[in-house]
Amino acid sequence: MGVEECIESTYFMVDGHKWVIVFYPRGRTEIAHKEGYTSLYLILDSDITSLLLICLEFSILDQSCRGNHLVFPYISSQMKSPRLLVSFRGSTYGFRKFIKWSSLESSDYVKDDCLKISCTVEVFTSRTPPTNVGIDYSRFFKRKERANVFLKVEGESICAHKSKLAASSPAFRLLVSDTHPQEEIVIPDMEPRAVLQFIYTGTLMEEEHEEIGDKNSGNSFLVKVLAAADQFDLKILKKMCESRIMESASRESVAYLLHIADHYRATELKAACLRFSAKNRDENAEAQHSSSKEKESFANMFQPLDRVDVMQKIKED
Repeated sequence: MGVEECIESTYFMVDGHKWVIVFYPRGRTEIAHKEGYTSLYLILDSDITSLLLICLEFSILDQSCRGNHLVFPYISSQMKSPRLLVSFRGSTYGFRKFIKWSSLESSDYVKDDCLKISCTVEVFTSRTPPTNVGIDYSRFFKRKERANVFLKVEGESICAHKSKLAASSPAFRLLVSDTHPQEEIVIPDMEPRAVLQFIYTGTLMEEEHEEIGDKNSGNSFLVKVLAAADQFDLKILKKMCESRIMESASRESVAYLLHIADHYRATELKAACLRFSAKNRDENAEAQHSSSKEKESFANMFQPLDRVDVMQKIKED
């Protein structure tokens, strides 16, 4: 097998969701291939209606029955945590440089040209009962109860609490640390209410907005929230936005979404866009190939062939 060629497992179920392991014996990228590395990934292969929090661990099984398995816990380079936030179908986690093939050859891990890989996926389910925080949040806007800082956006001042902002992210903590009581913080071009709703309730504000990817999409509500999440390092809000934005992906909008993903360092959105493009490219190529074959066959029906031509055509087919 060559670079970018993979072996895909049959799907398996965890917490009602389908998952697939994809292994690249000669690496997924040219860099991994040249350095002699294999690549290994876990992919979510089913739709989800809410965010999943998981822990992931790969193992290469020792086939000598001595139990010397090689264990590879996966830790997110972005979150710096073993817990991963899965936001949409196609979410991919794993190692571009997994293990060198030379380390596996002639070892107890390969037997009869067979390598056994185990994947452990643990899904965390919240059992926290519902609260009235949303009601408190609404009252907080109306009455400005005990607010000690204000966010000024496009001429509008919105009250907030320093302690809540500081706890939400290092960026906000730095921003409010040098402010005085009741001072306004001017923040250009963002969706403050959506950001504050997330900070206070952990939910994403519902908003009627235009189709992402059209000519006015630069003013899209979700894109503005994504921009704010990136600016203030609100990682979970950012992933929620990526998931929602990807729902609007189409052949017409995917190029724009890829641009958005690059601009705001939205890695999961970028990966989903690339998979979407690759899938559509393969489908288009298959459709064009099929159409071309049909046209060729149709044209050949009307070409006069003598017996020699017919026999030659049969042999070629």
